[in-house]
Amino acid sequence: MDIQAKKLNLIEWVIQLKDEAIINRIDAFRKKVSSYDPGKRMTMEELYSDLEESEKDYKEGRITNMEDLEKESEKW
Repeated sequence: MDIQAKKLNLIEWVIQLKDEAIINRIDAFRKKVSSYDPGKRMTMEELYSDLEESEKDYKEGRITNMEDLEKESEKW
């Protein structure tokens, strides 16, 4: 499958989404990726911020184990 076909598949999949939480996570990922510069090193502040965000997600139960992720991905 070429890149254009993959993009179209993703667009079609996103259009069908009804779970706002998933849409919000995709949007957050989009914002993070669009500001990503592979030539730019992460600052210590950015690293600590990402770590704090990850720890907060974990403490608040916003995690997915591998088994649940595999089940969820079957619906994609």
